[in-house]
Amino acid sequence: MKTTSVKQSRSLKVLGLITLSTLSLLATTGCNKDNPPVVDTSTTVKVPTERTIGEAVDDTTVTAHVKKALGDNAEYKFDDVKVTTMKGTAQLSGFVNTAAQKKAAAEIAAKVPNVKELVNGITVKE
Repeated sequence: MKTTSVKQSRSLKVLGLITLSTLSLLATTGCNKDNPPVVDTSTTVKVPTERTIGEAVDDTTVTAHVKKALGDNAEYKFDDVKVTTMKGTAQLSGFVNTAAQKKAAAEIAAKVPNVKELVNGITVKE
């Protein structure tokens, strides 16, 4: 009887290791690498969709700094402007009242450290 119990215990350990290895492999390789690139309607820009954890953290930081810079602007608050970042490319979207606001938002965002490229997809409400 002890032999059967020991064999079952080993089998469960092996099965557990195989399951853990498979999950680790899936977690590191990802499941979906065929995401379409982000496309701005005014210009066509291919943005890579695969990034490392470090790049994702950097992009989150850039997004936060761009949002803060836009929010700190005394003339415009840019409440309806959204910011997303992928591999250092910051994309602005949303709505503003004038072309001057759209231009100002782009100028402010472009000055933020680590913004490698800027896509201004803001729409003027006029």
